[in-house]
Amino acid sequence: MKMYFYHLEVKEDALPVMVKDNSFYNVDAYERYNNPKKIYELSLAANLPNYAEEFFYILCLDTKTHCKGLLEVSHGTVDRCIVSPREVFQRALLMGASSIILLHNHPSNDVTPSKEDQDVTRRMIDAGRILNIPVLDHIIIGKFEYFSFCEQGLLNV
Repeated sequence: MKMYFYHLEVKEDALPVMVKDNSFYNVDAYERYNNPKKIYELSLAANLPNYAEEFFYILCLDTKTHCKGLLEVSHGTVDRCIVSPREVFQRALLMGASSIILLHNHPSNDVTPSKEDQDVTRRMIDAGRILNIPVLDHIIIGKFEYFSFCEQGLLNV
């Protein structure tokens, strides 16, 4: 199955809509994205580790953790990007996501989470609880490795 990238546009009537980009990558329609290594491999296919600036994405999942879409939320500078729950969950709701996984790259390839990464994760988890769209993980992507908040037991801190 071809998995397309999506971006958010505001149309003339001021309503936001998800628009499919021309770029795509192949995924198995029945593949379950329920472990960080598999999601890291997906990020490699999407070229995320090779970006020179930070990019923040969400992976939208259905009830069986099948991939509904990989969406860019924010594009920043070499060492940061601004992310708010409003933009994350606006996209998740428009995609009909049952749950999401947060992903962002560290161009330095040091995947150690910063204090800001931890704060963003906490805010997203709190917002997801209110909206009943759980955040299953936050994965920081480097060129040769990744850091998973879930694997490290940091999602309920």
